Amino acid sequence: MKKAVTKRLICLLIACCNLLFLFGCSNPVEGDESSLPPQNSTSDTSPPDTTETPEPLEETKGLTYRLNNEKDGYVLYGIGSNNKKGATIVIPSSHEGLPVTEIAGKPFSGTQVESIYVPESVTVFGDYAFAQATLLKTVILPNNIKIITDKMFQGCKSLTEIVIPDGVTRIGESAFGGCEKLKSITIPSSLTEIGAGAFHQCKALKEIKFPSDISSLKLGAEAFSECTSLRSVKISASTNIKTIPAKAFWKCTMLSEFTFSNSLTKIENDAFVATKLKTIVLPKGLTEIGDRAFTNCDALEELTLPASLKTLGYHPFSSCTAITKLSVASGNSAFRAENNCLISLSDNRLLLGAANAGRIPDGVKIIDDESFVGIEQLEKIIISSSVETIGAGAFMNCKSLKDVTFEANSKLLNIENNAFSGCHALSEIAIPANVKSILDSFTNCQSLKTLKFEGTIAEFSAATGGNVKLPFEDPLYPGQVSCTVICSDGSYPPN
Repeated sequence: MKKAVTKRLICLLIACCNLLFLFGCSNPVEGDESSLPPQNSTSDTSPPDTTETPEPLEETKGLTYRLNNEKDGYVLYGIGSNNKKGATIVIPSSHEGLPVTEIAGKPFSGTQVESIYVPESVTVFGDYAFAQATLLKTVILPNNIKIITDKMFQGCKSLTEIVIPDGVTRIGESAFGGCEKLKSITIPSSLTEIGAGAFHQCKALKEIKFPSDISSLKLGAEAFSECTSLRSVKISASTNIKTIPAKAFWKCTMLSEFTFSNSLTKIENDAFVATKLKTIVLPKGLTEIGDRAFTNCDALEELTLPASLKTLGYHPFSSCTAITKLSVASGNSAFRAENNCLISLSDNRLLLGAANAGRIPDGVKIIDDESFVGIEQLEKIIISSSVETIGAGAFMNCKSLKDVTFEANSKLLNIENNAFSGCHALSEIAIPANVKSILDSFTNCQSLKTLKFEGTIAEFSAATGGNVKLPFEDPLYPGQVSCTVICSDGSYPPN
């Protein structure tokens, strides 16, 4: 009997437990998140930690190394205790049984090392590898590298010579920038690109010879800018160079010889500013010359523009004061040359004049700003009757100009700011009656004593805005009129 009762109690207890379990799973307490099953319990949404722990640095004889990413070679990271004034560094070809394949960025930057020998095992250099090593004189590079990296030798002021191995295809941006004593470089035939500022301010560099078998070459902006000793750049006419970029040879103040590629189509802004080029015969196929491209080339005597040229930027030949021969190839639909004057056909604008121009050609309507600026040899000019505007600074600082003649039936309407400013030899000028605007046109004309205006006093007053002091003010006596103005009906200002 006792056994039967006990058995029933046990069964009843088990049944109650089951009911309680089922009730708890199907009816969680409202607001009790602990009673809910976990969300996304089968997957972890956080990204796995993929950060690789860098290989530890290893040091041998002061040089520090680290395994490369492939773990099949070593990267040189620093020179440690070898950083001594005048030191010579010989990088070993192997470390711990593996080749040294790479020089990291900046291991020699700012060091006092004088000579560096790099083994043939090295194929890669980081940016700034030798930058600012100001005592560095000698670097022996391995033969199997492909790229001289960006700023690799920047600021190496003691480096005098560099041989760029065959197989190198690119010299990076500012790679040799500021190498002030670099006198010579060897350019391989494999080279296809010279980066922006690659040889900027290499002030001792005198000559660059490009191998005749270079098939194609891309130059970066300011590639050779301010190479103030550079005299000659020799590029094969057959080398494919489509563009001379902005400031490529800017302020190369001794550059007198340059070979243009036959494939050249564009010369960009400021490309040859202040060089000493004497003769420029631009290649067939050139279509565009940018702003100020040849400004201040004061040794330029002869300029020939090709028939293909379509676009000239802002004052590309301004202050080229020595030009005596100016020509445009027949068949050019955008420009013509006459009387040693360059003229735009689209608006009949005189863009550039030479000292021996003599007379502004018929048909010219506008004498452009600064078109004759600074030509000290110019003594006489005849302005044709077709001219309507003389632009700002057109004859500024033509210090020998003493005879300006306007032809009969002149259509001249405007003489703009500083058009004849600084013409020290000009003592007398007669201005046509139909001129409507004379804007500070004769400032600093120290010898100008008489100006004849063929119109009336009222018309002259209107043309000058009633302020005669500005055009004729004597710089030695500010506020005083140093020139007599004679109009058709009397003197100005009237007494």
